[in-house]
Amino acid sequence: MVVVPCCGTFPELELLAPWFPDRRIVGIDLSAEMVRLANLRAASLRAASLRAASLRAASLRADGVRAGGVRADGPGAGGLGADGVRADGLGAGGLGADGVRADGLGADGIAADGVGAGGLGAGGLGAGGHGADGLGSDGGSLVEVVQGDAAALDPAWGAAAVVSVFGLQQLPDPPAAIRSWYDALRPGGRLCVVYWPEFAEETGPFALLDEVIDGRRDRSWEDALIPALDGAVIERDELRSYPMVHPSAAAYFDAADRSGPLRATALARGDEYIAELRANYLAKAPAGEWVHHPQARLISARKPLSRAEAAPPTS
Repeated sequence: MVVVPCCGTFPELELLAPWFPDRRIVGIDLSAEMVRLANLRAASLRAASLRAASLRAASLRADGVRAGGVRADGPGAGGLGADGVRADGLGAGGLGADGVRADGLGADGIAADGVGAGGLGAGGLGAGGHGADGLGSDGGSLVEVVQGDAAALDPAWGAAAVVSVFGLQQLPDPPAAIRSWYDALRPGGRLCVVYWPEFAEETGPFALLDEVIDGRRDRSWEDALIPALDGAVIERDELRSYPMVHPSAAAYFDAADRSGPLRATALARGDEYIAELRANYLAKAPAGEWVHHPQARLISARKPLSRAEAAPPTS
């Protein structure tokens, strides 16, 4: 399986599912609301997969048509004559008057037993109930979202990979969490973690927020991350920067307050403090659209194979 701790609304799923169509993908988040939204995302992605599979199935059914759009038996593209009726008496799309094709499939290419042309089931699902992107009919039989503590994974899972994007810095003990994620890997498995470091930028919305709050937070735990991965093969440890755009300083601040790094501060210190902080922030921020290039830290590590798995065959 591929495990995604701190999945939130699970945006990683849209990238992981097409890349790993045959693997179970498990998202974990402590928030029940995040789990609900993640399940909605999985269902939406599944629906898109079903539509794409249906189009692929329809394309496969359009066989027997020459490059010029004319079949060998004389009818035109799709087997239709000039009057739009096929030689076998079926109308456009090969449908009879009752909307059923000659091969027993309905207009959507699905038979009464729910299995369509090419062995695809309703909505383009294969015999195993899985779409082309690995998402199944139940919202993703290969995709699961679990409500739980993402900071402590079960080592017995034996995951092929653990992927976390911008969740590590939110946990109470990041070094312990990253070790837990590594321990949940099977031999040869990979850990890929992206998070916001203490010094993500010198200027910009993030830096200004740290400035107007009472100085920078204690991020001494960052120095303990690599030592926490003792025994791992560190493949990458680097800073990656991409442009981010915010409509305005007010838009960024309000988003950070509602659902970002300020939410815990707002709950702890109250609306009056946040209102004062907002006024101070906007007084120092530039007007109009705000573009910045913060740097995220990427750590990629691999768990070595066991001695028996790494040994070459003897015969």
